[in-house]
Order: sequence, then structure tokens, then C-alpha cells
Amino acid sequence: MLLLLLACVTKDLPPPPSGDGGADTTLDGTDSESTTPADDTAPGGDGDSQTTDSDTTDTTDTTDTAPPPSSPLAWTGERPKNVLMIALDTARPDWFGRYDGRAPTPNLDALFEGSFVLDNHRSCSDWTWPSVLCFQSARSETELGFITDGSAMTTVPSASIVMADDVLRDAGWYTGMVTSNSFFSEESKTAVGFERQVNQYGEPGSVITESGKVLMDEIAAQDAPWYLHLHYFDPHTPYSPPPEYLTGLDDLESIAYDLSQDFTHASLNEQWHSLDEATRALVLEHMEIRYAGELSYFDDQIGEVLSYAESLGLLDDTLVVFWTDHGEQFFENGSWGHDQLYDVENRSIVSIRAPNLTPGTWSGPTAHKDIWPTLLDALELPPQPDFTGEVLGFRSPDSPLYALRYLGEQTQQTVVVGDKKLYYRWSGVKEYYDLGADPDEQVNAYDAADPDVLALWELLSEEVDAVQTIKPEYAPIDPGP
Repeated sequence: MLLLLLACVTKDLPPPPSGDGGADTTLDGTDSESTTPADDTAPGGDGDSQTTDSDTTDTTDTTDTAPPPSSPLAWTGERPKNVLMIALDTARPDWFGRYDGRAPTPNLDALFEGSFVLDNHRSCSDWTWPSVLCFQSARSETELGFITDGSAMTTVPSASIVMADDVLRDAGWYTGMVTSNSFFSEESKTAVGFERQVNQYGEPGSVITESGKVLMDEIAAQDAPWYLHLHYFDPHTPYSPPPEYLTGLDDLESIAYDLSQDFTHASLNEQWHSLDEATRALVLEHMEIRYAGELSYFDDQIGEVLSYAESLGLLDDTLVVFWTDHGEQFFENGSWGHDQLYDVENRSIVSIRAPNLTPGTWSGPTAHKDIWPTLLDALELPPQPDFTGEVLGFRSPDSPLYALRYLGEQTQQTVVVGDKKLYYRWSGVKEYYDLGADPDEQVNAYDAADPDVLALWELLSEEVDAVQTIKPEYAPIDPGP
């Protein structure tokens, strides 16, 4: 049914980008294919201003004639009036079927095909709380003046911080959410403005889906514009999808690690480097089947959600937004889970679909804080002055994107500009990666004399100082080149 639903908005698209995102996409944010319309009054044109024979002044027009930035979202009719937002925790975009990934995700692939997809998107961190805080507030932690601490809520941001749900509620919208993660909740002060909040912490996807249906029934019975946000915890560890999604697991040799239990995560990270290659390979096979099963399980949930919304007539004038909060590592850079800022953990994806929105892709750099400014623009709602994110199409292709994982003296920070990435750990470790030549970040090419490294340090140093100003308890070791 979902495939039929999307057929009305799907147009022929070029092949999707490769698994690392950002390549071979429809648009790249550089305006390289843009042309400036002919101007009859421009120098050299038919209407060029006249000069006298004695006028020797150089009249060359040096004004920048590049077109002003504009959103690449193309509308063929009325704008949507409502928002259905679906968030997926701990999801690697390169595992989706769209990118020839290892998980069968036909419903997501159909959604992507009928959507405008941001293929070069980054989270603000590598775990849920700062990622959601950045997404909801459209600001970075340093801009908010609040730093999330480690992986626990020892302190919370001010409830007065304006979030997207506050904006829509104050505009008279119905606002409802179902969340499976306490880091996206009123408790964590990332979702204070939802008038209807259903907390299902740690529950499987089917529970989130059924709770979402209840709120959709409420929405269908009233006339106000609405915003419904469903946050799915799967496929976070432990990887425990229903058994029917574990295709191929029974064909593998057994392992000494129970991947359906959360404590296994810590023990495997401690023991990994002492395991022989054959054991590592077998454990990874088990992990990958379980993780792919989690993604396929979610894929069925999103299909059910959209089909139910369609049956109620809720998608006729609705913006459907799908996004992931952060990724997951499978020992590509030395660990399992999400506790570092390598791209497998920091990259994310966003898709935007509406009945009158032309599908496409965007490979220019985008970050979580850009999404709500973009959505407000799409909904023709006033921009929120507190938001610092950029409307899609307005961010410069070479603008820096930052990520932060605050862990006291083990804090990690990165800055990415184009394909250049600087990774600094407050313990003094410094890494540099050319993502164009080394997308998997396997070769640390840090050289303090490299002009690219120096340029990135000029940017990152300000962020390091900002974090230390907010959290002065720990001092970074040797920040700078």
C-alpha cells in the first residue's frame, strides 16, 4: 500500500548516491549548474549603458552576479498544513536498501524515492540527547550555552529554550509525540511543548506504532493543524528484533556472546582486540544479521504507520519527515556502538515528502539544526529568530559542520569542511582525514604543518574554547596545531 501511496508523487530520479552519501546526487548546493538570466542592462548586453567617446573610465561590472541562495524544494501546488515526523535511533544510512545496504528496507526505500532526501547530512553528536537537542532547538550546544554531560542526565537545559514543538503549539497546532527514548522527552527538556506526550521508554517498535495510531485517531477527530512525532528506539543495542527478522542466524556457528543482552556491549568492547580474526569475523556476522533484522523490523513499522495515516486521510496535506539521530559503529574504528565521532556514528539522513513536493536529492552539507528552519520555510510559517540553523539551500558548501561528545577530560570534538575533517580529543589526540580519499577514516594523516589542518584548527579552536567556558571543570590538553 505504501508503494501505491508514493506513486502519485514519485518522479524519475537519477541513481541514488553510493553508500557514503553525497555523491552523484541531483543537487549539491554549489550552484555549479545555475545560470544567471540575461540582463538587458548588464554591461555588454543590448541595453548596455552608453558612454561618450572621451570616457575612458573602466566600466567593467565587478558586482557578484551569482544568484541569491534559495531553497531547492520545488512545489507544484499548495504547501502542506501538517507534519508527521518519524525518527529512528542509532541507524546507519548506508545500511538502507537505497544505498545497497545490508538490510531489506522496501518501505523506507519507497519513502526515499518519493521524497527530497538530504544525503550529506550530519548529526551534532553521536548519541541521542545532544542530537535531539540540536534538532529540536535548531542550535548547537555551545550556542545554547548548555552541554549534555556524558550519557546521563545529571543536569538539564532550561525549559525556556524555544523548541520546534513550542513554536507550533504557540501557533495553535495540535502537538503530540510518542517516544521510546528518555533523552527525547519532557524529562530531558528536549520536548516540553508537546501537549500530548506518550512515554514508552525502551519499548519495541510495535508499541510505538500502536501508540502512534491512538494519537492519529485523536488528530483525525479535530480540525487544527497538527504535528505528530514518533521516535523509535530500535535498532539500538541490544539487537533483539522479533525472531522472524533474524534470517540466516541459525545457519551460523554459535558465539560466546549474547547480543540480545545489553551488558554484552561493554564486554565485547573490552575483549575485542584480544580475539582472533576468525572469532571477530563470526561475531560480526551475528551482529550484522541482528542489526539488519532491527532495521527490517522498523521498516515494517514505518509502512504500517504510513498506511494507517493514509486510511484516515491524514497524508493528503501533510509533510512526512524521516530522520535518524546518529549512526552506529561495528569496529570499523576500534569499537562497537556509538562513543566516538567517526562518520559511521556521526552521519545521519533526512527525507522530506509532501503531495506537492518534487522528489530529489541534496548533497550539500546539512546538519540537524538546519531541519526545522527548513520545515518552517516549507510550511510558510514565520522564521524563528532564536534558531541558528540554515534553511536548505542557504548554507554555503564550504561552511563548517561541528560535532561534540562531552565526556569531561575525554571530550571529543570535530569539524568538517567539504571532505576535510579534524578530530580532536581533549586527551591530546589529534586526527585528520581526507574523506574524499579515505572515506572510512582508516589513515590518520594529521600534520601540524598542513595548511588544511591549520585552517580547520582556526575553526575548531573557537568551539573548544566555547565548550571549556561552559564546562570549566576540565581543561583540554594541547588544543591547537
